[in-house]
Amino acid sequence: MNPYEILEVQPSASIDEIKKSYRKLARTHHPDKGGNPVKFQQLAKAYDILSNPISRERFDSTGETDKPDFSKKFQHFFNEVLMKHFDSIENVEHENPVKVFTKAITETSKHLKDALVQNEKKLRKLQTFLARLKKKNPDNEDLLSFSTNAQINHAQQLISQINMELKFMGDCKEVMDGYIYEYTEQQTRKQFTFSAINFAT
Repeated sequence: MNPYEILEVQPSASIDEIKKSYRKLARTHHPDKGGNPVKFQQLAKAYDILSNPISRERFDSTGETDKPDFSKKFQHFFNEVLMKHFDSIENVEHENPVKVFTKAITETSKHLKDALVQNEKKLRKLQTFLARLKKKNPDNEDLLSFSTNAQINHAQQLISQINMELKFMGDCKEVMDGYIYEYTEQQTRKQFTFSAINFAT
C-alpha cells in the first residue's frame, strides 16, 4: 500500500494538499454516493498515515504503513540497547540486571526530556519569528517564510517523535517494574589501615 498513490499526491505534498486531495476523493468514492467501500477505506487509511507526522515519516523511511507492535519494538530495544548494559555486568549472581536496565531506561528518558525542551524552545522561537516576519514587496516570492515553515514542520515532527519515545520508555519501565531478580549482594571487604609505629629511642 502506497498512501501517496492512493491519495494521488506527490511525496513532497504539503498537509494542506493531502487534505484537499483526500476530501475530493472521499466525496467521489463515498459509499452513500455509490462509491466503492473498499476504496473509501483505503483512502481513509492513507489519509490517517499521511496526516500524522510520525506515521508519515515511518512510511517515508521504511515503507511500513502499520504501527510497530510494542513487543517487537521492545525486543529491538532490548537487543540493541539493553544488551550492551547487560554485557557490562561482571557477575549476574551478585548484580541485578533488572536494576541496570531500569537505570538505562531512566537515563534515556532524561536525554529525551532534555531534547524535548530544546525542540519546544526552538519551535516557539521559529513561530515567533514567522509571526513577525513581513515582506517589503508582496509580489516577491516568500522564500524566508517558506523555509521557516519547513523548519517549523520539522521541529513539530521531532517533538511528536520524542513524545512517542518518551511514552515507549515509560512502557519499558513498567515492564521492568513487573520483575524481581534474585541475587546475592557481594560483600565489600573492610580495609584496615595500620599506622607505622616508631619504636626508635
